[in-house]
Formats: sequence, structure tokens, C-alpha cells
Amino acid sequence: MTLNDEIAAGPNSHDKTPTGKLRILYITQFFPPELGAAANRARNFVKIWSRNDAEVTVVCQVPHYPTGNIPDNYQERRVYREKFESTMVIRVPAVRSASGSSLYRKLYNQTTFFLNTITATFKTIEDKFDIVFATTPPIWNTISGYKLHLKYDGKLVLDIRDTWPEVVTLDDKYNILWGIAARITTVILHRFYRRASMLVSPVKPILDYLSEFFDMEKLWIPNGVLFKELELIKPYPRKNKKFTVIYSGLLGRLQGTQILFDYARKLPDVEFWVIGDGIDRPFFIENRLPNLKYWGTMPWHKTISLIKAADLGLVLLKNDSPWLKMALPSKSMEYLALGKPVVVNNDGFLAGLLREYGAGEGFPHDAVEPLINFIKLVASNRELYDKLSRNALRLARDKFDMSKNALKLLEAFRELKDKER
Repeated sequence: MTLNDEIAAGPNSHDKTPTGKLRILYITQFFPPELGAAANRARNFVKIWSRNDAEVTVVCQVPHYPTGNIPDNYQERRVYREKFESTMVIRVPAVRSASGSSLYRKLYNQTTFFLNTITATFKTIEDKFDIVFATTPPIWNTISGYKLHLKYDGKLVLDIRDTWPEVVTLDDKYNILWGIAARITTVILHRFYRRASMLVSPVKPILDYLSEFFDMEKLWIPNGVLFKELELIKPYPRKNKKFTVIYSGLLGRLQGTQILFDYARKLPDVEFWVIGDGIDRPFFIENRLPNLKYWGTMPWHKTISLIKAADLGLVLLKNDSPWLKMALPSKSMEYLALGKPVVVNNDGFLAGLLREYGAGEGFPHDAVEPLINFIKLVASNRELYDKLSRNALRLARDKFDMSKNALKLLEAFRELKDKER
């Protein structure tokens, strides 16, 4: 895919008026109206930074994730410049890739986004930035960030949300060739990591892993919620008072969500709500249980409304591999922030946090009966439930308040800007 010669708002039209604000160029493939953890992370950063004396420019793809469908007000092969509140957003075309797409399709999507990001940014922006903030995956954003930090004279900060390409080894189609390609790509990416002034991640174990290779400054900035936004949403009106477990998130390769049917069969007196999209979507459409309701893909505010009405949040991961034990799924934060105890079928980092705060529990992936028994216990013991609920909210306020987390990162940017180049 190549860019049209026509740029939607005209070339070199970015405002170059000097300001005293911290200037940030943010490279993120996913951005609202797209859904998902990466888009929410970007949205929250941008909202808070722009209200705290920062001038942010976002480069992202023409929206189509997670469904693969482009909204009617966009064309697939054009570059758009538009405003998100006070933030300039430059949307560039990329080959469409839905949440359930193959690994090959995802890499094709990421590669076209990389090429068009470089081309479109060079055409539309001439001024300088203090910080070039590139979030990965997609893996090529690391290289985009490096190239753009050289052009725009900004400090390079990499936001490493996942251990790509290492996590490729968890794909069902993984083979020896994929392993070789993953190792080669890891070596290349690590060369660019070394050129960053700072590494950031929403997942602390990822930074622990990277500390084995790199000694530059590292900062744990978890995803999270904006509590004031949550307060504005009313809970979904319940038709019954059955104890309800909710799963909200990807129905993808790394979640193993079909196990929900096993849980539902073993807990006929518990209602299960499922929200999300991915390769398992057809399975949820075609199969039915009286106590399992599949809601499909829901807008964020409706998802929050359903979580508020549920009793317990469920996090699913495919297995107990070292890479998935690092995971800190963003939906767990929304559960916790709404006072919902959380249970996860993976005995990793999230399980440790839940135990530390007394906000829930985690079990090895194959420990189905202990997980079922935990749900039964919480459903039958109101005093225990209320204690878990209070602790869930405490954990969320301590770790996952996005207003605090975003300001912490913004302050780190300012300190970085003030250092000698």
C-alpha cells in the first residue's frame, strides 16, 4: 500500500508556533475510536498530558481495530489530520487486521503502518519535539521512534507493552522457522532499545526481564482507569440476583476462552457474562448454555455498565508459560476499580498482586476445581465478598489510577528534557 499524493489537510500544515509546553510526538498504532488496551492507554495519556501543559501530536492508523471495519467517515488509503480534544492526531493507512487475524496478517498490517508512518510524518510535520514516545507492539514502532527522534531532535522513550517477538512462541502455528525469525528480530530490536533514553512498560515483569540486557532508566507505568469517568456510568439493570461472573476482553489465541463453558457447566447456579471479540467469537455464537450469555463486542461505556452490575471479574490466559505469567491484562484494572474481586487462571504476576492486597486469587491454568471452589466460596460468603471488594478498590487506587500514572510519566519526560543531550 502506498500513500496518496494528497494529504487530507495539506502538507507541512502542523502548527509551528513556539510554546513553552513540553512537546511530545506519540507513535501508537491504536487510538480511539478503536477499542482495546493500547487505544485506552493512549487515550488516557493524551487526555491527561494535554491538560497539564503538554502539547501532544499522535500518529496512529486509520481506525479499524478490533473489527477490521473502517468507519464510514474514513477512506482506507488516505492520511487524516484531526483534533482529539486539543491534541493533533495524524491517521495513516495500514492494511486492515482484525483482532482474530493470522500472525502473517498482523505483521503485514504492522509493516504498512511503519512505512506509512515514516512517509506521512515526514510530509506533515516540520517542527521539533522534546520527546518521541513510541509504543510497541507493533514491533516496527521501535524503529519508527528511532528514526523520528533523529529527525525531530527529541529524546526517545520506548513504551514496551509486550515481549514481542518473544511471545510469538506461544502461537499455535509456531515452528522452528518462526523461532529463528523471532530470535533474529529480538537481536535487531534490542539494538534500537539501547538507543532509547528511557524504557517504559505497563507490566513490571517486562522491565525486570529487560533489566538483564539494558541499564538505562526504566519506569513502570501501569494501565489504569480514570475514576471520575467510571463514576458517571450507571450499572446495567439486572433481571435477577444470581451471582454473576464477567469476562471482558479478547477471545484470542492467548486467552483460551473456551474454558468458560467448562466453568459454566460446573457452576449452574452462577451466571456468566462474556464480552469481546477474537478467533473464538464463532464458538460463542454457535454454542449456548442457559447460564452463559455472550454479549458480543460492546462500546466501552456499556462494558463498564455491565461490569458494575456483575459480582466478580474473571481473567483468562492460555497457559502458565513464563511470558503469560508476566501479563497484567487491562480489564483486571477495570474490575478492581469498580470494586469487583478478581480471579485469574494463571499463577503469575497478577495473581501475586491479588494475593498481596487480598483482592482475589489466582490458580494454575489446569487447576479448574480450585478456581471453581473459589467462586463458590465468594458467592456464598457475603462477609468475604465485601472484604475482597474493598481490597480490590484499594489495589486499583494504589496502582491503577491513570491520572496519577500519566502525571508520573509526564514528570519523567520533563526531567529527561532538562538533562544534557
